[in-house]
Amino acid sequence: MPNSFSQVASITRQARDAANAATENDISTAYEYIKSNYTDCFKDNATMEQMMYYGWLLEYKYVGNPEKEDYCNLGQDAEQLVKYVYRGTDTADSDHSKSNIEQIRKSIDAIEQAKAAAAEQAAAEQSETSNSSDTASSKENSRTVYVTKTGKKYHYANPCGKGTYYPCSLAEAQSRGLEPCGKCVLR
Repeated sequence: MPNSFSQVASITRQARDAANAATENDISTAYEYIKSNYTDCFKDNATMEQMMYYGWLLEYKYVGNPEKEDYCNLGQDAEQLVKYVYRGTDTADSDHSKSNIEQIRKSIDAIEQAKAAAAEQAAAEQSETSNSSDTASSKENSRTVYVTKTGKKYHYANPCGKGTYYPCSLAEAQSRGLEPCGKCVLR
């Protein structure tokens, strides 16, 4: 005996109610489940029910969000793939089912490409940040400061007080244990 419309409606309500509070972990779980099972999702009721639930979860979570359109489309295709076969009004090998499987594959490909692009962008930004901080640090360490032969401070101003000042790099002054002058450095 086929499953009923009321069973499908119950799964829909559960997913809709869970969508607003869905965490990134919930979304990842839904995505991975659909990705892992869409080609063999008709094997039993439990798998079909889980596919519908996760499909609606993604759809309700991201409907109207253009940045997550691929996830919304994946969700729609996943629930469409399963619900008619689940209710007995379609078959697993119908053109409709085959078309939905193809759409799911395309959505997964788009999501994977977006993830790869985001990871590449993050790595480039991290590298740029690292390089710019290394450059800034290198420039700061090579900055010229002024010291006296017997003083315990380094200075940005020449002269800062009495005495004879000699130029050296900030890195050299710090390596000698000199501290920043409270008047001209730490203002």
